[in-house]
Amino acid sequence: MEDGMDGDLRAVIEEWHRVVNEGDVTVARTIVTDDVEVGGPRGSASGVDAFISWIESAGIHLEPVAWHPLPDAGVVVEQRASRPGGGRSAEQHPIPVVTLFKLRGDRIAGSWRFDTVREALVYPAAVQ
Repeated sequence: MEDGMDGDLRAVIEEWHRVVNEGDVTVARTIVTDDVEVGGPRGSASGVDAFISWIESAGIHLEPVAWHPLPDAGVVVEQRASRPGGGRSAEQHPIPVVTLFKLRGDRIAGSWRFDTVREALVYPAAVQ
């Protein structure tokens, strides 16, 4: 692939985007580790139930636009975020966000949201 990413790694993260965008909590449970960490501007939590709760409450649509592979099963993904049904403004003007993903095997062990790629790259999970 042109971005240097392993196809399996990309497939797992693309599936994460699909389940988040569609609110597919059944499949969501199968793509993350039991101790998955989730974090963003409102704080962080861990565990599958925390991930499912976030999916159910976020109401967000994330479109990946750029991928930045990291050593040791990590990827920073630039995205366009919107809230479908969240008002005309939100639907018409997606905002740029960045998510850092860490994988363990074929499952996502962590996802943390940032405003910039630089913030994601210096986050401790990105450099471990």
